[in-house]
Amino acid sequence: MRGYGVVVVDTPPALRSEALEAVLRAADYAV
Repeated sequence: MRGYGVVVVDTPPALRSEALEAVLRAADYAV
């Protein structure tokens, strides 16, 4: 994603989720 300063993603707590993995790889920070 380009053009955004901050993106918040709220996902179910499925640590093996492919979507969550993709988000974590692209994220600058994870909380």
